[in-house]
Amino acid sequence: AGSGSIGIEALSRGAEKAVFIESNPKHVSIIKENLKTCGFDSDVRVIRTKVSDGLRILHAEEVVFDLIFLDPPYSKDLETTTLADISRYRLLKEKGLVILESSKRDNMPQRVGDLQLLRVERYGDTTLSFYGKINIPE
Repeated sequence: AGSGSIGIEALSRGAEKAVFIESNPKHVSIIKENLKTCGFDSDVRVIRTKVSDGLRILHAEEVVFDLIFLDPPYSKDLETTTLADISRYRLLKEKGLVILESSKRDNMPQRVGDLQLLRVERYGDTTLSFYGKINIPE
């Protein structure tokens, strides 16, 4: 979650709630301070753990999302495994979106589980990849 800026922006634009997953204790403190400064101390949750564990926790609680924003550290190959966890744990609602921020040097997969790449936008050195759910016959 870094500093929490994306989630805080979503809240400022009307999101009902936000969940931040961050493993770095220093960043967790920054997120909490930024939330407090911006007046968002309710309808938010900060989970201090690795993203894979946080997604597993949310799955166990049967939480699903309309929008999931991912910004993993660049060049660590976390994008595909995180998308796979989101798909496996069924964390995205039917018409939801996953927005994945990555380096322009990284090529994101066309499909991971039931998540299909819908579009790609490039901004300087940054790429945003938009994924939506597809129906896979059982």
